[in-house]
Amino acid sequence: MAYQRLDHLIMKIQAIVLAAGMGTRMKSYLPKVLHRVCGQSLVERTIRALKESGVAKTTVVVGSGREQVELELSRIGIGGVDTAVQESQNGTGDAAKSALPNLTEETAVILPGDIPLLSADVLKTAIASIKTEVPLLFVSFKAENPKGFGRVIRDNNGSVVAICEEKDCNDEQRKIDEVNAGIYFCSKSFLEESLSSLNTDNAQGEYYLTDIVSYACEKGLAVEAICVEPAIALQGANSRKDLSALEIVRRSQIAEMLMDNGVTLEDPSQTYVDEGVKVGKDSWLGAGTRLKGSTILADNVVVEGNSIIENCTIGSGSHIKISSSLEDSEVGENTAIGPCAHLRPGSKIGNNCKVGNFVETKKSVLHDGVKAGHLSYLGDAEIFPEANIGAGTITCNYDGTNKHKTQIGKKAFIGSNTCLVAPVEVGDKAYIGAGSTITKKVPDRALGLGRSRQTNKEGWNKD
Repeated sequence: MAYQRLDHLIMKIQAIVLAAGMGTRMKSYLPKVLHRVCGQSLVERTIRALKESGVAKTTVVVGSGREQVELELSRIGIGGVDTAVQESQNGTGDAAKSALPNLTEETAVILPGDIPLLSADVLKTAIASIKTEVPLLFVSFKAENPKGFGRVIRDNNGSVVAICEEKDCNDEQRKIDEVNAGIYFCSKSFLEESLSSLNTDNAQGEYYLTDIVSYACEKGLAVEAICVEPAIALQGANSRKDLSALEIVRRSQIAEMLMDNGVTLEDPSQTYVDEGVKVGKDSWLGAGTRLKGSTILADNVVVEGNSIIENCTIGSGSHIKISSSLEDSEVGENTAIGPCAHLRPGSKIGNNCKVGNFVETKKSVLHDGVKAGHLSYLGDAEIFPEANIGAGTITCNYDGTNKHKTQIGKKAFIGSNTCLVAPVEVGDKAYIGAGSTITKKVPDRALGLGRSRQTNKEGWNKD
């Protein structure tokens, strides 16, 4: 049978991502491909690498935890991705066969969904190597410890003759350090024919995808293996130990990129920055900092140690002090947050503000110049410019059934230990006396008081 040249077909390539396995060595209720490295699931990392390499279409083979994987694919929201179902877990060859009805392009790249450090560059290197008339090319690497990997078997001329899974290797074959990365480029016609030839005559009683290499060699077809470096870029995550080791490598790579782009890290080994987070020049990150999700830090932002910032934007010149927690919030320029402050989802803090120690905000807007220095809870509130919130202030926003809004006017002064029972308004330049419970609107420039008159009982203490 004549097979089409891969180099003629490479502009129309479709990926088959094998993501049907549960990953028993993870000891997890979560499918293996949903475990994360630097904030991204393994399957997301694979799909993004494919997209960046120029692969337009991807079929993800799902099986164990199908609904969870499909939900993750929906969350990722990358176009050109569909799914195929492997009904029973019967090996990688069977998984690839499940995707054949979805294969519309004439060239396929088949790869596992659990290679966390796989990059577009590695895939582009493999693609660039497709220059000869071969129906099959696969990626290999030299492993320092090849245990667990399928060995690449070559003849005396260096030509590939087979891939042998470790359980099927003899003692000599186990010494081979060139191993299979599990990434195959092949023509659609060859893939259909070779997959139909697979059998379960092996130590695991499964359909091995690796056997398509032996099939090609038996047919006298040329098979190429491209040995890619660095090897770490092709290491799979089969256990929690693997996952942790690869997380450390990727975290180190992200730290180096940040420093190369003008960010100071107090201790790179103790800085945890997710994939996709953006940090501006001359920013400073303290030890124990965690930047997660879609967080964006502008230039010259200081984040002190042990702070956690998730899905937030922080404006230029702002200072996040030690052990603060921010999630799904916005912070303007030249604003100080913390120490030990908590910005809950929906908080919008303006420019030149201060949200001090043990202040908590939730779904509140603090306009420019607002100061809340100590020990306050500000929920469902809008606080206009230059208002001052005294220590111990609470917006009592929840009546047991519904949430209500508090509004505090420009340059208002809220005395310490005030309870603002929402819905309530405090006018511009109004004052609230310390220790008050405010249940009614306070007009502009008025003084609001809501507390009992002090009574002293002389001689109360008889000692």
